[in-house]
Formats: sequence, structure tokens, C-alpha cells
Amino acid sequence: MKQHNGMRPHDVVVLLKMSISPTVPMGKDLAYALKISPSEISESLQRSVLAGLLDESKRKVRRMALLEFLQFGLPYVFPATRGKVARGIPTAYTAPVMGAQLMTSDTLVWEYKMGSARGETITPRCR
Repeated sequence: MKQHNGMRPHDVVVLLKMSISPTVPMGKDLAYALKISPSEISESLQRSVLAGLLDESKRKVRRMALLEFLQFGLPYVFPATRGKVARGIPTAYTAPVMGAQLMTSDTLVWEYKMGSARGETITPRCR
């Protein structure tokens, strides 16, 4: 395996896919479902073992550790930065799912020319 330099953004996607699968997915199934090469899936699983988010067999997600990482670690590992005002798709706490629950005057968007809202763009650093 290549030298471990920490988690990569798609490692989170791999772990989440494993978490929601009704059966334990094999590497080739994950590769097909996520459109990621089998070798990258293998390296992702190894990084997740090293991070303590996956057991040694690489078949069981440590759900509590993953939940803790998503809740407290993800914003620090992959911080989002605010950008220019542009047209886009509402996101974060201004997305339609959350917007109805929260009272906020600003709008955060993922930039997209055909988007339905105008607001401050937000771009994750892992892009």
C-alpha cells in the first residue's frame, strides 16, 4: 500500500456506503457502485482501518467512531470556505430540508448556473 497521508474525501463515501448496505459489500461491489477503481477502494479501506473507522477484517464499519468523526472531525478535516455571490443550489443550513426549520437571512449555494437561488457560494476544500 502507498504511504498513509490521512483520509481522503472519498473514504467517507466508501464508509457511508458500507454503513447503509444491507449486506457486507465486497470491494468490487463498492467499486462498481461508487464508480471508483478497485485498487482505490482497497487503499480507502486500509486508510479507514488505520484511522480506526473500520475493523481489521475491513468488513465492519465502527459506526460510533464514524458518527463521531462525521459530527466532530469532518468540519475540521474538510472545512468549507465562503466565496462570491452567485447563482446556485441552496446547501448547508439553507437547503430546502433545513431552511424550513431554521430562520436565517443568508443563503449558501453550491455554484450552478441553472440553480434556483442566489447567494454566497460555499466550496469544500476537498474539491
